[in-house]
Amino acid sequence: MLLPAITFMLCLVAILGLYWGLIVRPEDTKAKAISGRLHRLDSPRSAAIGVASAATRLSEVPALEALLKKHAGFTASIQQLLVEADLTMTVGVFLSLSLVSAGIGWAIGLLGLRLFSVALLLAAIGASVPYLYVRSKRTTRLRVFEEQFPEAIDSSPGRCEPGMRSRPA
Repeated sequence: MLLPAITFMLCLVAILGLYWGLIVRPEDTKAKAISGRLHRLDSPRSAAIGVASAATRLSEVPALEALLKKHAGFTASIQQLLVEADLTMTVGVFLSLSLVSAGIGWAIGLLGLRLFSVALLLAAIGASVPYLYVRSKRTTRLRVFEEQFPEAIDSSPGRCEPGMRSRPA
């Protein structure tokens, strides 16, 4: 029982180390560089353009970027979900998190419980954890937006009351 536990821990450390070294660290350095450039800009319009162009990257790993661009229909929905949740992670990071959490569920089911069917079930549950997290962040953000939106309209200086004309004569 000790050998499988050690093997699992070594595999987990190797996977998380590779994930951090190949995905998280390069994206953090790029994000810091972009945010540094955005703080130096004076024009809000220029900053919005910089953010929009930075958001189009699907992954910092070139091979994964090429693979994800080939499946644009699949990645577009994930990217839209990430944008609506206001998360800075790329589609590559999201899919990697899903893969790692599925692997952890698989390992727990197979090594801990020694049941193949339970391992499949735990892998499916593990793969869905990042998706459920992003969906909850999106739902929370949209709920806050919907609550604040009527207040923003009411406080806008150019709002029209019933019976008022929208354009001056």
